[in-house]
Amino acid sequence: MVVNADGDAYGTIGGSIFEAKAIQRAKQVLKTGKSEFLEFELNEKSTNGMVCGGKALVLLDYIDVGTNNVQLFKNWQESFNKGKRLYYLVQIKVKYSPLRIV
Repeated sequence: MVVNADGDAYGTIGGSIFEAKAIQRAKQVLKTGKSEFLEFELNEKSTNGMVCGGKALVLLDYIDVGTNNVQLFKNWQESFNKGKRLYYLVQIKVKYSPLRIV
């Protein structure tokens, strides 16, 4: 999902309150220019009855509009205009990860 500074979102990460919270935080990331993780509990209380269970960890990645990323934005716009999907992959290197993959 791509979110602009106005909060307009293109694509989805599943809808509901979870997605609304991600859009809200993404707008803050755009203001600060600093990427962050958003962790969200997927339970009845946090999702207003839309339960799939577990936790979601979303990377809210700030991408500068500078010249280094012009091709990325061109590719995204072309894919969007053609109704195609575009995947943005990021390798995260950390010494300690809060993620536990089961």
